[in-house]
Amino acid sequence: MGEGTVQLPPDSTGKVMRTQTNAGVASGAHQSVFTQADSAGNLYTSQGTDNKRAIDVNIGASQGGNANTSGTLTGAASTVQAAVGAMGNGTIVLYGGTYTNLQVVFEASVDGGTNWFQIDVVRVDGQAVVFSETFTSSGVHAWNYMAPGYSHVRIRAAAQTSTVNPSVIITQGPFLYDPSPSVVPIDGNKATYSASITGYSNITALDMFRLIGSATKLIRVTAVYGTVTTGAAWNTRISLQKRTTAGTPGTVGTAITPLPYDTRDAAATATASTYTTAGTPGTAGPIVGVAPLFGSAATGLGFSFEFGRRPSKAVILNGTAENLSIALLANGATSGTWNFVVEFTEE
Repeated sequence: MGEGTVQLPPDSTGKVMRTQTNAGVASGAHQSVFTQADSAGNLYTSQGTDNKRAIDVNIGASQGGNANTSGTLTGAASTVQAAVGAMGNGTIVLYGGTYTNLQVVFEASVDGGTNWFQIDVVRVDGQAVVFSETFTSSGVHAWNYMAPGYSHVRIRAAAQTSTVNPSVIITQGPFLYDPSPSVVPIDGNKATYSASITGYSNITALDMFRLIGSATKLIRVTAVYGTVTTGAAWNTRISLQKRTTAGTPGTVGTAITPLPYDTRDAAATATASTYTTAGTPGTAGPIVGVAPLFGSAATGLGFSFEFGRRPSKAVILNGTAENLSIALLANGATSGTWNFVVEFTEE
C-alpha cells in the first residue's frame, strides 16, 4: 500500500489532497481519501473503496465557520450587513424596538459592499416574496434569502421613526436551499390606496380626473375602474394617459383624499382631483387605455383597466409633475354622472 500527498494551489493556509492506494485488494481497486479543512481548521475526510463508487464529500455541516451578524437600525439610511461570500442562504430577523414607522429594504452586493441592489426575500411564513416592508408598530419579523454569488447582504432602513431602535440578526447557511414552489401571492404587502369619487357630473371634453404623483414616494397605478350613467343616447369615448409634466390644471371640481386599504398604512402622499373646466394638459406620455362609451338610450356604461399583472410594469408616477389623467375625448350628448376608482400603491 502506497500513500502520498499532492500539493494544491495554496491559499492563506495551504491545502493538500491525500491519496492512498490499496494494491493488495483483490479487485485491484484504489482507495481515494479526500481531506479538506474549513475556515476554523476542522478536517473533513471521505473515502471511496472501489472504482465504482463516487467519493462522498461533505465539506460543511454548519455555517462554514461564519458567525451570525447582529446590529441595530439607528435611523433612516442605517444598515446591518453580513459578509456572505462563502454562504448559500440565510435568514434576516428584525425584533425589538419601539417605532411608529419603519420601512426596510433588502439589498445585496457582489463587490464587497461598494455597490448595492435590491433583492427579493421570502417571509418565513411563506406568505409573500418581497423587496421591502413597512411597519407601523413593533414586532418580530423574519425573511429567508438566497446568496448566489453575493459578497454581502444587508437590511436598510429607508425611513424610521422610533423611540427605541430595533435589532437585527443575520444568520448564514452553507447551501442554496430549494424553497417550496411559490405562486404570485393572492394578497400583496405594499401600501395600497383607492382614489375614488361617485356622482361626478361632466359632459365636456377635458381631463376630468387626475391622479398626481408624490414628492416622496414612487406611485404605481394598478387599476382604474369607472362607470357613467347617461340621460340619453351617448356616442363618446375616454382615454387614460400618463402626462410627464403638470401643465396647467383646470378648475378643481372635487379634491379627492385617497384612502388606504389597510388602516395601519400611512396616509397617501399622492393626490387626486376632478375638474370642471379644461386647463392646459401637460406633456403627453403614453396612452395606457381607451374605451368607447356608446349607448342608444339612457343607460349605464363602464370600463376597467388593470396594470402590472402581465410581464410588464404598472403605470409609474415619478414625482409631482407626473400624473395619470382620465380624459373625455368627445362631448356627451346629454348629462353624464361618473364614478371613478383608481387603485395605486406607494413605495
